[in-house]
Amino acid sequence: MYAGYYNAHVCAQAQVHSLFPHSHGPMGRKSDVRDQAQDRSVLGATTALDFDQVDLALNGTTNVTTLQQFPSVVQVEFLNIWGWEVWTQNCAASILTSWWILSATNCFFGPSYPDPYARRIRAGANNRNTGGQIIYVDFPVHYQQNITNATAIEHDISVVRLRSPLFFGNLIQQGAIIASGFHIPPGLLVNQVGWGAKIPGNFTALSSVPITTVNIDQPVGIQPRILAGRLSGNVTDNGDIGGPWFLGNITVGCRTLGSDLYATAVSPYTGWIVNVAR
Repeated sequence: MYAGYYNAHVCAQAQVHSLFPHSHGPMGRKSDVRDQAQDRSVLGATTALDFDQVDLALNGTTNVTTLQQFPSVVQVEFLNIWGWEVWTQNCAASILTSWWILSATNCFFGPSYPDPYARRIRAGANNRNTGGQIIYVDFPVHYQQNITNATAIEHDISVVRLRSPLFFGNLIQQGAIIASGFHIPPGLLVNQVGWGAKIPGNFTALSSVPITTVNIDQPVGIQPRILAGRLSGNVTDNGDIGGPWFLGNITVGCRTLGSDLYATAVSPYTGWIVNVAR
């Protein structure tokens, strides 16, 4: 297990860093907070440290241990389009670059999604629906194309373009994804990180719970596309649709719709993710 984890960690880090290089083009830019601090300010912040201090004040707490450990996790908020015109957190995502995030297709499709205007993200926020940095969605790119309301979503994974770049700091950082082709075996301990939007009322702050992967029947001859797990210990499901499963600090799964502990395995889609989010 340890050798496999080490190899996955090295491969994933190398892949992310080599395929998402520093660039000043709008489609591939990896934000550097020091560069952005020279030409813009966020709530009066002029450095990464200043921004984080302002962000902590907005969050109303300095207890951000989980967010500090997993700063690539962001909230995905929905606009209530049926008259209330309020925003609520219903999904989560992982930061790929300053312009792109990784989430579930179900978060960007269906009756509650008339258009990208009804979605935004909140980054660097420990608590649900408050604090952090808000950026609106430009458009999603679904792996499974030509989806209709009558279509079963078999590939619940999407890469989403933001309308403006994220401002990176200690609480908002680019994440790493697992290398292509790496198989997550049963019996492996991973962390599910989220705000628990799937079970409203149980959580208000970001948390991490351990999950042990389990074996499930999948089609023979193809790389497994679904991860399944069970909660390890006396913990409550804190999952968000689109939220990450981490092996160390590497995203290996993306939580899917439904009450069972299932996630879309990232490694079968790594090549596609990288091509889209360049």
